[in-house]
Amino acid sequence: MSEKLYELKLTPRQVLLRVAPPGEGRKANLNDIQKELKSRGISYHHGTLFDIYRRASDELEILNVRESTQYEVVIDIAADCQEATMTIVPPDSGEEKLDPKKIQQAMHDANLGKGILYDVIQNTVKNNIENEPQVIARGKLPVHGKDGKVDFLFQKPEDGEAPSFDSDYVDYKELRLIKNTQEGELIARIHPPTPGADGFNVQGKTLKAKQGKTARIKAGKNVEANEDGTEMHATAGGYVLLADERLSVENVYQVSQVNSDTGNIRFKGVVMVTGSVEDNFSVESEQGIEVTGTVGKATLRSGGDIKVHGGVMGGNLDSKRNISARFFSEANVHASQNVTAQDYILHSTVEAGKGVRVTKSPTGFINGGLTRAGDFVMTPNLGSDVSEDRTQLEAGMRPNVQQQFDRLSAQIDKGELTFEKVRKNLQVLQRQREMQGPFDEQKQETFQKMIDAARHYRQQLMSSVAEYRSLSGEVAESDPDLGYVFISNIVNAGVTVQIRRQKFVVKTPLKGSGFRLVKGEIKMLDVDEVLKSYKAQHGRLPAPTS
Repeated sequence: MSEKLYELKLTPRQVLLRVAPPGEGRKANLNDIQKELKSRGISYHHGTLFDIYRRASDELEILNVRESTQYEVVIDIAADCQEATMTIVPPDSGEEKLDPKKIQQAMHDANLGKGILYDVIQNTVKNNIENEPQVIARGKLPVHGKDGKVDFLFQKPEDGEAPSFDSDYVDYKELRLIKNTQEGELIARIHPPTPGADGFNVQGKTLKAKQGKTARIKAGKNVEANEDGTEMHATAGGYVLLADERLSVENVYQVSQVNSDTGNIRFKGVVMVTGSVEDNFSVESEQGIEVTGTVGKATLRSGGDIKVHGGVMGGNLDSKRNISARFFSEANVHASQNVTAQDYILHSTVEAGKGVRVTKSPTGFINGGLTRAGDFVMTPNLGSDVSEDRTQLEAGMRPNVQQQFDRLSAQIDKGELTFEKVRKNLQVLQRQREMQGPFDEQKQETFQKMIDAARHYRQQLMSSVAEYRSLSGEVAESDPDLGYVFISNIVNAGVTVQIRRQKFVVKTPLKGSGFRLVKGEIKMLDVDEVLKSYKAQHGRLPAPTS
């Protein structure tokens, strides 16, 4: 709906009026409509006006049939103010010639100030073009600058074309975690951003262009940039790493297995495990972990990416960046950015600050457990038609925010039970005192302690409720464009999908569905429609994950 709360439109023989329905504290003002009708010399029936105003149907309705003795110049401006049309409406009788001043006045009233096509106006008057809209002004859309990017050049020929890194995300699946390089080798070329060009609309407003962003990349350990900052070279041989927007050449600790022979591993650089990580062992690194085999009931923690070529079976993984594996089964996974499974996520708790994705189509799936993402969840299939295990998806809030809600909800539930229990005990004592008379000193002391306890638990409960409401307010005011779920194949019955604080329980199987918030309510839509909505809001489809 347009921001304008009402619209008057003149056709050659009719006066049309559209009144927007009231919403969010905004409503068209009847006096404003009447003033504009008077200023434009338009006659009307008051009863018809009041009927249209009360209906507020947001549709153009006939207010009156026009009968005019003068030429009318009608200028319509497009909703985006990028085009204006002029229609010359001749009178039924009276004036025989159009006064050019009427065109000037109509343009002034419409606030036309730029992009005016004077030759079109002259041609319209010269050739007596009447009752046909003519485009008499065009705006110019801004041309946004392109972001700078980085081309990584350290891949071996067999690795294929080097991926690009722009200011939004890195495609870690293509980049991989670790690459080898030699001293003096050119490992990255930086392309600067391009400037934007401002535009304007037909009412003279400047439409500012977005300037391209500089690619966020810095030279780290054993890497040196040239004088103009367009190239980066390795100053030592080793493995190239990209972490926290810094390109470095680091040493890597490599081990064939993590088991009783190695014990737990703690390393500041990158840990490469060419085999598997066995149950009850841990691997910790500051820069990244790559496991060629599988991970059992082990713990992996890293400040960089965690990449498991096999599956994770019962493991606990925590990364400040991205986590990827062939599959996750009965695992606990937490990534500050993205989590990617090739085949499936089964009976696991998966939390990601940005996105969770299962890539194998059409058979990949998420079934059972809890999957929680700050931005989006994408999988071919969700839930199961043969299993009764509960499958819960949450998107649109950072995992730590949802955890705060869970903690406060538990506190409130416990607080209400405790307070109610103390209150009932207090009521029993009060009835005893009313029936038996004043308490003795010992019983009065017990009674007072119970009063103090009731006040204490009530205060705790009120504090938790206030904190919960405050957090709810912060979430309501946060970015409304977060929270999408994309299911390209089947959503099975029994699945619960939550977007921010709104829940949707799937009652019957659905195919090719997406979920998002529309005006604060969760909606189930066609998955392609939701993908288009995501792209419209973010300027791109969900970013590839590691």
